[in-house]
Amino acid sequence: MNSVFKTTIVFLFLFFPNAIKAQWVNINAPTLDVGNCIYFTSVDTGYMVSADFNNGGKIFKTTNGASWANQLAINDYLFAVHFVSNQVGWAAGGVIGGGIIMKTTDGGATWITQTNTCEQVLSLFFVNDTLGWAAATDATQGTYFIYNTTNGGATWTTQQTGSDYVRSVFFINETTGWIAGDNGRIFGTTNGGVNWNLLTSGIPFHFNDILFISAIEGWAVGAFGNGGCYKTNDGGNTWTAQTLPTTAPLTSVHFVNANEGWACGTNGLILRTNDGGNNWQQENSSTTNSLNSVCFLNANTGYATGNQGTVIKYSDPTKIEKSDVNSTLLIYPNPSNGIVNVQLYKRFSYYSLDLFSVHGSHIASFNLNSYCQSHEIDLSGYNDGLYFLRFNSKEHVLFHKVMLKK
Repeated sequence: MNSVFKTTIVFLFLFFPNAIKAQWVNINAPTLDVGNCIYFTSVDTGYMVSADFNNGGKIFKTTNGASWANQLAINDYLFAVHFVSNQVGWAAGGVIGGGIIMKTTDGGATWITQTNTCEQVLSLFFVNDTLGWAAATDATQGTYFIYNTTNGGATWTTQQTGSDYVRSVFFINETTGWIAGDNGRIFGTTNGGVNWNLLTSGIPFHFNDILFISAIEGWAVGAFGNGGCYKTNDGGNTWTAQTLPTTAPLTSVHFVNANEGWACGTNGLILRTNDGGNNWQQENSSTTNSLNSVCFLNANTGYATGNQGTVIKYSDPTKIEKSDVNSTLLIYPNPSNGIVNVQLYKRFSYYSLDLFSVHGSHIASFNLNSYCQSHEIDLSGYNDGLYFLRFNSKEHVLFHKVMLKK
């Protein structure tokens, strides 16, 4: 971005503070079916799965964040979609009494059924292109199933079954994960699902979604009459209700870092927090249709989908001077007084970050949550001067200069 454009933006912010602000807008709905899950692999490329309870389910894709193409229509309802790269992903669902899991390795151009002998899948999560889990329910029996694959979905095995429904699965790494469902049930594992332990929330609550940003800090949302959001700071052993400006049921939650998160729910409800959930504010979502899934790429860009095929997009033009959608890695502020923000503009199944001196000596490694795309790195303990941050993933090895000046 050139300096003239930056100066213009700053001028607009100073003199027209109400003219430019973060907002949600409706984008072209791909269907009138119920949008159940939305997942983006970059700021413009995403997938949405839907269900028409008379005609089955569909998979839609966008490559510009606005217009959608129908990739697949099947007789089964679709409730979950998850990708680990731009090309490799899974979609799942099913009808009552039977489920289906499908995989694509070409960005959705073709979808191959991996299994249709499972129960109705409501949630999927993969930590890489081989290791994944599915949460499923048999509504005819009121039982749940946790499935696991170690070969990219070629085969699925049952890890655990029990009573009630489970609706959401989330893993922070290859060993540590959680499953959430009805009647306050949250299960946790620290060995990849070999053992699942019931973490008693003590809440008469039906959880719809669960998400963690570390092995100890996470959120779960849902409803039992009234809606609610609960937070844990000890890996799920104890949960505390957060104060919300509404009692409406919540369906989905997404955080991009420890502070910034969103939740969605009935009648177009969107809630946002900038302090880890200590305070939540309601945002104007531009729709009254109930929302079922929310997905953010970073603090500037997010999407949500819901009833009547609704798709809404969030953007924050006040941060445009920090955004380059063609970049993989952004470091700011630079020079820095020690606190450095690391922003990624695509998802990676794995990545690491290391600090080097200007002479090439390795100084430090940083443990990052690969699911998040925004991180805060504390370099305040190092002397002023020039350093290099090395970003390493399967796709990229990138070096970025960082100047410390306190």
